[in-house]
Amino acid sequence: MLNIGTVLQNRYQILQRIGGGGMGDVYLAYDLRLGNQQVVVKENRGGDPQLFYSEAAILATLRHPNLPRVIDHFVEPSSSVGTGAQYLVMDYIAGQNLEQIVQARGALTEHDALAWMLQILDAVRYLHVNRIIHRDIKPQNIIITPDGRAMLVDFGIAKVMGQGTQTGARGFGSPGYASPEHYTGGTDERSDVYALGATLYFALTGAEPPSVPERAGGVPLASIRQRNASASAKTENAVVRAMELRKDQRFQNAPEMEWAMRAMVAPTTRASATPNQLLVGIGVAIGALVLFSVITLAVLVARGGGVPAGSPTTVSVAGATVTRAPSLPTQKSIVITVTPVPPTTTPTETATPRSGETRIFTDGAPMVYVPAGEFTMGSDSGFKDNKPSHTIYLDAFWIDMYETTNSLYKHCVDMQACQQPRSTGSLTRKSYYGNFQFENYPVIYVSWYDAKAYCDWAGERLPTEAEWEKAASWDESTKTKRTFPWGNTFDPNRVNFSDSTVFCGHLR
Repeated sequence: MLNIGTVLQNRYQILQRIGGGGMGDVYLAYDLRLGNQQVVVKENRGGDPQLFYSEAAILATLRHPNLPRVIDHFVEPSSSVGTGAQYLVMDYIAGQNLEQIVQARGALTEHDALAWMLQILDAVRYLHVNRIIHRDIKPQNIIITPDGRAMLVDFGIAKVMGQGTQTGARGFGSPGYASPEHYTGGTDERSDVYALGATLYFALTGAEPPSVPERAGGVPLASIRQRNASASAKTENAVVRAMELRKDQRFQNAPEMEWAMRAMVAPTTRASATPNQLLVGIGVAIGALVLFSVITLAVLVARGGGVPAGSPTTVSVAGATVTRAPSLPTQKSIVITVTPVPPTTTPTETATPRSGETRIFTDGAPMVYVPAGEFTMGSDSGFKDNKPSHTIYLDAFWIDMYETTNSLYKHCVDMQACQQPRSTGSLTRKSYYGNFQFENYPVIYVSWYDAKAYCDWAGERLPTEAEWEKAASWDESTKTKRTFPWGNTFDPNRVNFSDSTVFCGHLR
């Protein structure tokens, strides 16, 4: 164990031990080279140093909104601080872990548990696509941030698929969450599926599930529904399937389990629209004029009745009709229904969200609430397609703050529900889609038909023009219409636009 104040690599000063076990310890530390920025240092004892370096190098390339970055890795000689151990340095994630939250609040409702678990499932899917098996998924390794995002942390015993040992340590994971393969060998994607099921079991019951040796000895897996009235039979069956002792009887991968989880949170009817109906924007590339504000980003809407948008050649934006350039990719936006992520403390119930309220939802994307009410659509000046101005009423809806990212769209592609963008490059980048550096950038080269496929996969619909326009132009506080999403004065720094020689854009 490292002493408080120890400095590793002349850079990381140990502040306190924040976790650990037989295979190593986890410390909070200062990065002295970056102005005492806080980081997490994971110490692993034992293991092949060469394998550690190769696997840690792969971990350092990962970029996902529900995973911390691995920002450094090294082996500290025994003569230096008396450890001879291997170290991973990761982003420090502020918040409470899932175990602490359940201990404080009791068993979570099915709604809350699934909302967080879907975020973790997406992170695990991303790890598996990159050939990484986490191997230590458990409530203590899921941090819920103050803004409600679920983060999967601690890659202490992760391994690269196809290699025989794990990064920096050998061990069986954590009792209750370790699969049979942790004890017998042969861990793979389904080992993480087992741990995900066990973690969801804990979240729904408040009790750690029996370990594999206990279950093999006859200890039953107690019924979730007997402990939690909010849990459905479908959810319990999914947890039991994920935790099958035989791995060929489990969900065979994270996307398969995630698909089952999403089916549980999707609405059973679309007869009425609710504020939980959320818009996910697939970026609209518009030639010669506005690609919408960096602040409003996906100036797109969704909800209620109305005629779904088709594939028009023009778009109405705040009183002006913008024609798409045929030479540029055209995308549309879509609606997806997901469940809001619960806050870390029990919320105060309110009749409706506040106008402009922001929340983090299941896919980790922040959403803004637009209340129901009348707004002025169209314009008495400008292009004739917008005339005349008239007042209409729209129900409430949630809108994405950002366009659909490469990472989110790739999820649909990985589930074989969407086609890959017709180009993996961009106008200025040879490698764009599928490049981890641009995981959180808007997806491009996606056709209207691709957007509809994404929409169908999500079980939702395309937005109406009226919904789009209200989000882009209506100032709810003054009940007036704006020329641009940010106000009435054009600001080129807030938009993507082009002229005869340049096409530039702010993507985030």
